[in-house]
Amino acid sequence: MIHSATISRTNFSFKWLVIPLLLLTALAIGVGLLYSEKWTILIFTVVFAAVAMFIEPFIGALFYLICLYARPMEILEATRGMPIMKFLGLGTLAIWLLHKLISRDKEFVKAPQNILTIAFLLVLIVSQRTNIHGILDIITGDFSKIIIIYFLLVNLVTTEKRISATIWILILSTLWLSIQGMLLSRGIVIGDIKMIEGGRISSSGIFGDPNDLAQAIVVAIPFVFNLFFYERFALKKIVLVIIGAVMIYSFLLTGSRGGFIGFAVAMFLLLRKKVGSIIGLLVLVITLVGLLTVAPSYTVERLETASTSEGTGGHRIELWYQGWLMFISNPIFGVGKGNFANLSEGGYVAHNSFVHVAAELGLPGLFIFIGLFYFSFKELNEARKVYIDKIETTRINVLSNSLMISIIGFISTAFFLSRQYQYLPYILVSLSIAMYQSVYKEKNLKLAFSFIELRNVLLVTFLFLLVWLGIIKVFL
Repeated sequence: MIHSATISRTNFSFKWLVIPLLLLTALAIGVGLLYSEKWTILIFTVVFAAVAMFIEPFIGALFYLICLYARPMEILEATRGMPIMKFLGLGTLAIWLLHKLISRDKEFVKAPQNILTIAFLLVLIVSQRTNIHGILDIITGDFSKIIIIYFLLVNLVTTEKRISATIWILILSTLWLSIQGMLLSRGIVIGDIKMIEGGRISSSGIFGDPNDLAQAIVVAIPFVFNLFFYERFALKKIVLVIIGAVMIYSFLLTGSRGGFIGFAVAMFLLLRKKVGSIIGLLVLVITLVGLLTVAPSYTVERLETASTSEGTGGHRIELWYQGWLMFISNPIFGVGKGNFANLSEGGYVAHNSFVHVAAELGLPGLFIFIGLFYFSFKELNEARKVYIDKIETTRINVLSNSLMISIIGFISTAFFLSRQYQYLPYILVSLSIAMYQSVYKEKNLKLAFSFIELRNVLLVTFLFLLVWLGIIKVFL
């Protein structure tokens, strides 16, 4: 607990630090304009972000999410290639730790996923074994950045207002990705994006593949849907309808079959909660048929040609079989991160995040990866129980229900995509912890990292192995 006097002293010191910093910035920008537009923009961006982060590190985490999703630095020629993401990530981490040091706050948010995330990193390193270059790549690579933003979100998104702000950042950033993709379909390129062969759209950065863009939209749609029914003001409802319409149309332009399955699963869960399973299924079928009438021809053709015995579907089952052979050849350590494509025929990835993890990281990696989602569902379910008897629906309850469906939507698409080492699942896991902690502080709940929970994760892990083997036996 931080006492008010400590906070006051902290704010006082930061106030006197900001004033000379702004004066120096004004001087630096003036000098920079004489020499380089690029350096002037960089100085302004760095100082503006630094001041905001000094005042509140949470702002730095939001800046990072905006840059991760929307990639604003790629729109202007002057800012392309600048290490803005690295500055935001490491800068926010350093300033947050500085705040903790000054305020003498030794408390950190505790959750089972924290241990699992660190364990996952260790399993990644062990999977490389004698490959020193591979170990260094993991330590200095993207997954280390993922861990940084994960722990920042876990420890900074600690209140209902911050949860709401973070989710709105994700919604609006996904809206921008959707608009970017729609403009691309009209031949208008904004930022570093490109059209995929066959006319399918993509977006920028980590969403530079149609399937990734579709997955991001599947994750965002439950929040838009549920907030529409929660909000009472007509203007907010209209805005949410427009946002949803843009996202769904852009989703259709991706032509993602795995994304379509995830979208159908998420929409069914949303509709079932509102109107029941039978009517929800009927509405879903009518909705999907209606969407396909306005979808581009390549999306309809891709869905019509989906098969488990031939074409892309048959090839993916074959890849899952190759993944099974890799898994049973080394069930403890796996074949090593990044080696699935090296060992598979044709150099393909598994097109299934769980198969990919099992093949590359063995049983420990699969156990941990499944455990991350298991504990997230457990936390969201516990958070939901707190408000289940309330007559009036609360915002945090709406957001937690939406997040649960978003995670299910992600898992549904991840069953057909290899996205186990990317940001999105760990952002969702961190938000589930935030939902739980916002309730925990209020209701004194506690989720134990117990033997029973570990046993349950192990059971789910072996259930997945049985399903995986069963699919191979049936379709090959």
